[in-house]
Amino acid sequence: MPKLETTKLSQEAIDRLRRELARLPEEATLASSHPDLASQIASLGIWREVGTVNDELARFIFDAESGKPVPREKLKARFVMQGRLFGVEIHCEGHPRLDIRARHFRTLLHPKHSFNDDGTVGQLVIFPEIISEIVRRQGVETVLVRKWGENSIFGGFDPAQGYYQTNFWELENNDALFFSGLVQRRQLAFLGTHDLIAHLAGVNRASWESLSIQGARVHQTIQGYFQSTPKATVASLILPYTAGVVLDDLAQPPTYGSRSHSAVLEELLGALAARRVNPGQKVLMTEFPQEFQSVIELSRAPGAEGSAESIKQTVGKLIGAIHRHSVQFAA
Repeated sequence: MPKLETTKLSQEAIDRLRRELARLPEEATLASSHPDLASQIASLGIWREVGTVNDELARFIFDAESGKPVPREKLKARFVMQGRLFGVEIHCEGHPRLDIRARHFRTLLHPKHSFNDDGTVGQLVIFPEIISEIVRRQGVETVLVRKWGENSIFGGFDPAQGYYQTNFWELENNDALFFSGLVQRRQLAFLGTHDLIAHLAGVNRASWESLSIQGARVHQTIQGYFQSTPKATVASLILPYTAGVVLDDLAQPPTYGSRSHSAVLEELLGALAARRVNPGQKVLMTEFPQEFQSVIELSRAPGAEGSAESIKQTVGKLIGAIHRHSVQFAA
């Protein structure tokens, strides 16, 4: 077995990756068709996020001796290679024995280079190409998503700004339509720590049988909603965006098959099909409705599926808020 070697990505190499991503003919490209490019871009995305506010791995990394979370700022990353495989290694300064408290994630770490003799984790060695193969064996393909990579990894990344918390770009670009199409085709993006810990760790073939059907329903419903609308307004995008967030949760292994999520999603799809917010009406939003968060919180509440009236009322309040914060203007 080739030894593990540290390597670097120069700014020139990063610029090359940006150009190659931009030249991909499809918005979503199978990682298996461009394994080296996909591995380097995923590794770069993870490397940029480690130790920052965007590091979604950090909260699952604990010191094995004290049992306490490791300081986020102590997490460091570097690029590594083993033969032609390109990846990233994450270690924690001053903490040689780590405990990873995320189900299924240990199975994605390189077994030879990640673990101490006592079974604790010394460093997290991640090879995206190997992870993509693990996922593929469960019937799901990882993909390079051009617009997401350009917006996050190559979009003037600021380690102090939480771009996963500022989702207006996703709203304006109707990303729910695109994401639901990925789910329908049994595809997942692999561009950073969110994809790795939230979606790829624990992928299960059986769960994706029903999940892909849900993705197809969301995709078809949103397509139909905007079918005769030349340009969507922010107001008309809020319900699709909300449905997309719920579907994103359903595409995460800990919430596979969640009945509460599915019940809320059904109510949202019904509202879209009934056009309870007119997608063709020319309006401006004066503020983003806070009721959005109430819908998401309800979908994440165990047992919420048992209260159909509560779900109906909560989605209804979101719709009411969309109308209340909308100002009509002349075409």
